[in-house]
Amino acid sequence: MYSVKLVVFVFLMSLLSVFVNAQSSNIVISYSDSLLLVVNDIPLDSNSTLELLIKTLGEPSRNVVSRSGEVSYYYDKVGVVFVVKDGVFKLLGVNFLWDGDDHFPETSYTGSLFIGEKEINAETLSADIVSIETIEFICPIPSMCVVNKRSADIRCMSGFKDKQLTQFIFLVK
Repeated sequence: MYSVKLVVFVFLMSLLSVFVNAQSSNIVISYSDSLLLVVNDIPLDSNSTLELLIKTLGEPSRNVVSRSGEVSYYYDKVGVVFVVKDGVFKLLGVNFLWDGDDHFPETSYTGSLFIGEKEINAETLSADIVSIETIEFICPIPSMCVVNKRSADIRCMSGFKDKQLTQFIFLVK
């Protein structure tokens, strides 16, 4: 009788583990024409809390506290990091090709990222970013493209190294 309970317990824990991992590994991020950031159908903005982020993606694999009080929550398995200050969402970083920046996970992003009408992936070039018709981007230097609307509540930028996409960053005003 005791062994049956143990087997059932182990099975339920395994099932829960699969659910939690699946929750954080199927991420869909979109930055819409109206410059709205959505993660797994949940809009994120300056009012989004750490609790909402964890509810959306599950528990992070680690966190790092900076001297400024910002806390970076890393989802290393899926290649994203959230930065929170005073419990409120400030930044989302998506890693495509780790370039040594310790502020990003080393793992490449495993989910889907849509900017306007375009799906972004590791092969996306700066010319592809600028060609997005519904959101105006500029690339002031070869290693960076930014949304050309400084008044946007959520601004985004992409980084490149040797013409390869390294990261996409979403900053909350």
